[in-house]
Amino acid sequence: MIDQACGTDSNSFPLAQKVAKVNLALDEAFSIIFKVSKSGWQFDDGNHTSDPVLTANIVSGTRDYDFSSDSGGNLALDVYRVVVLDSDGVGRVIDPVSQRTDAEDNISGFTDNQSAGGTPTKYDKFGMTISLDPIPDYSKTSGLKLYINRQASYFALTSTSKVAGIDGLCHDFLYLKPAYEWARDHGLQNTEKLFRDLQIVTLKIEKRYATREKDTPTRRIIPNVENCR
Repeated sequence: MIDQACGTDSNSFPLAQKVAKVNLALDEAFSIIFKVSKSGWQFDDGNHTSDPVLTANIVSGTRDYDFSSDSGGNLALDVYRVVVLDSDGVGRVIDPVSQRTDAEDNISGFTDNQSAGGTPTKYDKFGMTISLDPIPDYSKTSGLKLYINRQASYFALTSTSKVAGIDGLCHDFLYLKPAYEWARDHGLQNTEKLFRDLQIVTLKIEKRYATREKDTPTRRIIPNVENCR
């Protein structure tokens, strides 16, 4: 489809370049989806075989924990919830804070150099390192759990049968973005048409993912009740 739109072939637009462009388009699609999929559910690439949840053992006296990737090596992009188990195994959601921007009284446990111990109630994230406050004074297997967004499952040059892990009705974005960029860079006559098509499919992604929820129908059937009195 890229070749058809651009008048290219495997010589003028090599497959390796196409794969790289399509993967960049997939990243862009994820960026759009993550931005709009906030209505009660969280998006994840359908090709991933594990849940977008990371766990770590809580170690007594240890404040910092690294969560750079999941068990499959997929990079964690951001965190939207952190759960800590207390010493009795009871889980609770803890609050995010920022040592860089929050008021001093909200982050004093990180900055007062007292290293107070207890059950964590707050966390700060720097990169993908999670810092807990208070510092745990107990150890607990799989006691720290992060719910994350993570990178896409990408296309590879050696695999031509892979299917992108996004809504199939949005797959045209993955060829339109590379095709538009090629047309723009090479001054093709259909550049404006490809740009308009790209904007249309971008809006389609936003619309489909802004209204989707995992367990809730997007439409309700409302009976038409007539008063026969």
